[in-house]
Amino acid sequence: MKDLYPLFGVVAIVNSPFNDDDRLDVGAIERGVEDRIAAGVSGLLAPAVASEVDKLSFEERRAMVRAIVRQTAGRVPIVAGASAASSNESIAMVELAADLGCAGVMVQAPLSMRDDSSSLRRYFEEIARAGAPMLMIQDLEWNGPGLPVETIRMLFEEIDAFRCLKVEVVPAGPKYTAVLRATDGRLNVSGGWACTQLIEGLDRGVHAFMLTGHYWVFVEILRRYHLGRRADARALFEQLLPMLVFGNQHIDVSNQFLKLLAVREGIFRNARLRRPAVRFD
Repeated sequence: MKDLYPLFGVVAIVNSPFNDDDRLDVGAIERGVEDRIAAGVSGLLAPAVASEVDKLSFEERRAMVRAIVRQTAGRVPIVAGASAASSNESIAMVELAADLGCAGVMVQAPLSMRDDSSSLRRYFEEIARAGAPMLMIQDLEWNGPGLPVETIRMLFEEIDAFRCLKVEVVPAGPKYTAVLRATDGRLNVSGGWACTQLIEGLDRGVHAFMLTGHYWVFVEILRRYHLGRRADARALFEQLLPMLVFGNQHIDVSNQFLKLLAVREGIFRNARLRRPAVRFD
C-alpha cells in the first residue's frame, strides 16, 4: 500500500522570462529560483501553465528545466512539467527529468481521454514506464469538474508512480475532499488556480499549494496556519486576496501582473508575455 508522498507547503512555479529579443532569459530564471528558495518554498515546478508552457518550444522547455536544476543544486525538490502535444514529447521530458535527478514530473490528463478510464490508464502507464520517480497528474479543467473521482482512485491504485494530484477544477473544494476520501488520504493533493480558496483548502486537508507569485507571503500564511494560528493566517491572506482576485480573471492577467511584480523586485528585466490573449489596457 502506498504511503503519502512527502510534498507539503508551497511549491513555487517558475515563470518564463524573455529577453527583449523574445528568447528565454536564463539569468532571470536563475534569479527567480534564488528568490523562491530564499522565501522558504518546499519545492519548484516548471514549466507549467503559468510558465506559458504552451508558448515554449520543446527545446525551450528542456532548457528551462536544465537551468532550474543547475541553479537549485539539490536544495529543494523539482517537479518537471512534462505535458506536451504528443506522448513522445512527454516521454522525452520524463526521461530528461529522470536523468537530471528531478523528484518527479507533472503531466496533464489529455482532455480527449477524460471520460475513457482505460485509455487514461494506458497513457499514464506509458508515461510512468519512461522512468519518472514520481508522477503528478494535473487535473485541469478551467470551467468544469475534471477527471471523475473514481478514475483518479483507479489510477492511484494501479499505477505505482502516481503519487500526487494537482487539482485545478471548478469547484475545487469539494473535489479536494472527494479525492482525499476516495484514496484514504494517501494520494498527495495540491491546489493551484483556486488560490482564492487557500484557507478553506487547508481546512480540507490539501497538502501543498502550487503558486507562481507572492510566495514569500504564502509561505508565511502556511507557517501561521500550521502553528495553529488560523486567524492570523487568514488575516494575512485577506491582505493578499485583492491581488489574487484581480489576477484570477485570466491566466494572462495573472502572468502579466506577476511579471510586472518581478520587474519591480529586480528579478526580471521586462514583463514580456508571448502572444497573450488578454492584455492590460
